[in-house]
Amino acid sequence: MTRFTLALILSILLAPLAGAAELPDPAAEYAARAAKLAESKDPKAWLKLADFAEEKLLWEKRLESLKKAVEASPENAEAHARLDERKGKDAWVPAEEADAHEAEEMQAKGLVYYGAKWIPAKEAAALREADRKACGWNCEVRIDTPHFVLYGGRTLALARRLAALLENDLAAYQRFYKGVWTPQPLAKPIKVYLFGDLDTYLKKLKIDLGQPVTGFTGLYSAVTKVCYLGFASDYKPGLDPDAYIEEQTARVAAHEMVHAFDDLISRAYTASPNRLDWVLEGRADHFGLSVLGRQVLPGHAQLLVVGGSSEDTAAVLKKVLSAPALADLLAMNTARFNGAGVREHYVTAWAWTHFLFHAEGGKYAAGFRKFLSGCPKQDSAAEFEKAVGRISVLEPAFKAYAENVLLPSL
Repeated sequence: MTRFTLALILSILLAPLAGAAELPDPAAEYAARAAKLAESKDPKAWLKLADFAEEKLLWEKRLESLKKAVEASPENAEAHARLDERKGKDAWVPAEEADAHEAEEMQAKGLVYYGAKWIPAKEAAALREADRKACGWNCEVRIDTPHFVLYGGRTLALARRLAALLENDLAAYQRFYKGVWTPQPLAKPIKVYLFGDLDTYLKKLKIDLGQPVTGFTGLYSAVTKVCYLGFASDYKPGLDPDAYIEEQTARVAAHEMVHAFDDLISRAYTASPNRLDWVLEGRADHFGLSVLGRQVLPGHAQLLVVGGSSEDTAAVLKKVLSAPALADLLAMNTARFNGAGVREHYVTAWAWTHFLFHAEGGKYAAGFRKFLSGCPKQDSAAEFEKAVGRISVLEPAFKAYAENVLLPSL
């Protein structure tokens, strides 16, 4: 054996995982970037730093960067929107406060908000009746935004709040998955049905999908191209009921929007015959729980559940950590994923997605993104190892990450 051959073999055996170069601690990297911008008056630079903080799940730093963008440019609409603020009469205020003041003023004039503006009640009633016939249910509220049409069976305040969050979901999705897929323009706004009660939700799904549906509080249908949202019925005592419904609806919507965006924007991915449910559902729960959940549910970790259940996520995660078999997850088809043990499968998929995007400062993120965007066979362990790294090395690293990072966060 030549010295060159031996060196080559050793280089292969000892090579680091694909995309696994040592990276600085995200908090330290943020601090270094922020220090360079200390005197900057460029709002775009601060918004870019907010993107970095969001990607690394540094929520306090994300807010800090957005506020710096506002300081640099007090009328910067993007920064205010990401801070969930709207322009009032004299200043930028929280969107809910602006909506409440506007509603009080307009309703005193006898006007009704329907579509995208305040109109006379008689005109709104006619539009509502036309929508009832078109949608097939008694939607009381309609909110039109640039990318969504939301039909609501609950309050105007909740519908307007959710519509704004949906636009935020889309912008965050495009930021997070930039470079993974080539986004396709939306042919038309995405329809979202927000039902006022669970019975109406389930009946409508049965009619639209042609089969009985139970146990969901949210569903995106690639057949009808509609996102259906029920409402959370597992209220936790001690929390404000209206806030709870808003927060849970926002979280479920963020999950379902990933499916909608995958279908309507990243179509090359969802069309793949080798797409895997753990990739779809793991990314959806990662988005609804870890990315957007931490924005809309600050301090309410007990609400952050995975897999559409209020069962203790931490307890399920502890159970699945006894056998974190990634090879089995990669080989799991739709029937197995949604069959026996589905709750554990959702939690496992979320935990692995979180690990692959964020562990060790994003050590595996580039490889995972490569796996998502370029692998011809996503049900292949060999393809995964080629893009991300050796499963035998990843599994103990995942277990340590779940025990030391994910479980404490729950």
